[in-house]
Amino acid sequence: MSDSLLKIVDELTRIKDIDKDEMMEIIRDSIKEAYLRKYKLKKREEDEEPYDLPLDVEVQAGVLRIFISKWVVKEVEDPHIEISMEDAEALTGIKDLQEDDVVDVFIDAKDLGRNGAQVVKENILNRIKGFEQRRIYEEYIDKVGEVYTGIVTRKQRLRGKERDNYLREHSDHLGEGGYELANIIVDLGKGEGIIPPRHQTPKDSYYRGTRLKVYIYAVKEEGLDTKILVSRTHENLLRGLFELEIPEVAGKQVEIMAIAREPGARAKVAVWARNSDLDPVGTCVGVRGIRIQNIVRELNGERIDVVEWSDEPKQMIRNALKTVDISKVIIEERADERRNVKVVVPDEQYTMAIGRNGQNVRLAAKLTGWKIYIYSETEYHKELEEKREQYTNILKNFDGMNEEILGAMYDAGIFDLEEIAELTAEGFAEEVEGVDIDMAASFINAARTALEELKQEAQAGPETDVSEPEALEEETDSPEEEQQDSEDADSPEEGTEEPEEESEQEEEDPSEKPEA
Repeated sequence: MSDSLLKIVDELTRIKDIDKDEMMEIIRDSIKEAYLRKYKLKKREEDEEPYDLPLDVEVQAGVLRIFISKWVVKEVEDPHIEISMEDAEALTGIKDLQEDDVVDVFIDAKDLGRNGAQVVKENILNRIKGFEQRRIYEEYIDKVGEVYTGIVTRKQRLRGKERDNYLREHSDHLGEGGYELANIIVDLGKGEGIIPPRHQTPKDSYYRGTRLKVYIYAVKEEGLDTKILVSRTHENLLRGLFELEIPEVAGKQVEIMAIAREPGARAKVAVWARNSDLDPVGTCVGVRGIRIQNIVRELNGERIDVVEWSDEPKQMIRNALKTVDISKVIIEERADERRNVKVVVPDEQYTMAIGRNGQNVRLAAKLTGWKIYIYSETEYHKELEEKREQYTNILKNFDGMNEEILGAMYDAGIFDLEEIAELTAEGFAEEVEGVDIDMAASFINAARTALEELKQEAQAGPETDVSEPEALEEETDSPEEEQQDSEDADSPEEGTEEPEEESEQEEEDPSEKPEA
């Protein structure tokens, strides 16, 4: 067994690139584990101290030797770590040994038996695997957040509990279609990366030998294994590809301010240049689009819109909805911190602004951080006219309101009483020309008061119908008249339905529009 162990040491040291001293330590610990199991010296209770066996190994003249350093004692209590004075003198040939001296007692590996040999083998393999995985972990833990080139080696289908857990946790992702319940294993050089199903794009072909760029988003230790989790759908993969293909982005002359991506379909990237003389969009696109096309090819045809970043919300929203002529942008900063914006576009560009299945407006909303409602010009003006007819008389009664301010509110598209009540004073003053913050706050409070009065009127309307039968009943003497009056009282009087219609009209949500 010792000869075979030496061959294992030499072979693994060469193949696994493990230091020889570290390999000898692994072998020593494995043999110690086998010895403890054979003689049942392993601790059985959690609070029990582990057995301290002074076993070690060495190589002499090409032979692996195993020995235990035992204490010399007069009376042996534990034969595994103690030896009598007589046996020690007979073993060493030294006559002047003293108590508490230490004698190395060599043992034959064959004494461990077949089970011991199997324990040694399993422990060595597990320790080597743990050593390799630890080295991989240390190699890649600092690489999280970087883009690597990987080569597809195989598919690893999810089975059993792993498959059930994935179906339970990611059912919404699988509902999108085009995904396979299998991990894609890619060779990263010194380790293997795993692309989970939800990090795969439907446009990718994961054939063996395919080279592709991946983003390392996590490195985890699970038992003896190290898992390097990589992605083809992460937004930072796109950021990393920009840095690889565009030197100005890598050198921070052009910065990527925001990314919105629907993997495999379309993405929007907002860029900004530190130098005002540098065109950030043109720099990223490149001459004849060569730079952006390299990134598109790497993502297998995913469309990429590069837009210029702006700190001004209206301009940023216009940039995000590129290729569309925008007539008006109406910002609604609400008191509950909702960030809504109405975008008015020509009728013929309405569907283009929304995009296929709402993709264009959805990505623009994600890129800007605003909830965007798209209106056609016809629809917008029709709704605005309805609001003006409905609320003009109420708005005229606000303190400080005049025709000029009403006209400015109409031009700004702010005429809905409910919308006014939800705005912030700063947002109102910014959108409506000629209104300062104090005046805006006054108008908002007045709008809230008016809405409350309208609700109270709507609730009070039906109550007048209930009280009238009692009054009619007191004035009636004959049973025939009483019955007739009671029937009249059960039917609603003229004018009682109008408050209900008005209430319903007010409760309609004017923002039931295509949104993101």
